[in-house]
Amino acid sequence: MGGAGVQRFADLAEHAAAAAVSDPWRAIAGACCGNAGTGHFLLDTADFTGEARYRTRAEVIAALIEAQHCESDGLRLVADATSGSEYGNGAAGILDVLLRLRHGGTRPWTVSWPPGPPTSARP
Repeated sequence: MGGAGVQRFADLAEHAAAAAVSDPWRAIAGACCGNAGTGHFLLDTADFTGEARYRTRAEVIAALIEAQHCESDGLRLVADATSGSEYGNGAAGILDVLLRLRHGGTRPWTVSWPPGPPTSARP
């Protein structure tokens, strides 16, 4: 996919990113369909487009996850981690996006693609 196809994908990703961050305070924290998943999507979009604004949006999502934490018996807990430590809705998925923000890397469980702006040629 090259040229127009890649640009179309980038345009759709921009619309999805705008929708995903439209009201993050009402979203759950989880990786499946919550703020952690949105954070991963924004980091993927930053990698694909080369635009730093998506990483900045992911950092805002991480700050929101931080703002919604609580402490119980000296333990730091994230909001909505009602499933315990599992990945999709639990603490593992939330921690995963926070670690990716700090240390880099690609989204887990997916095939990566070469980074670059949407105008670059892709196989």
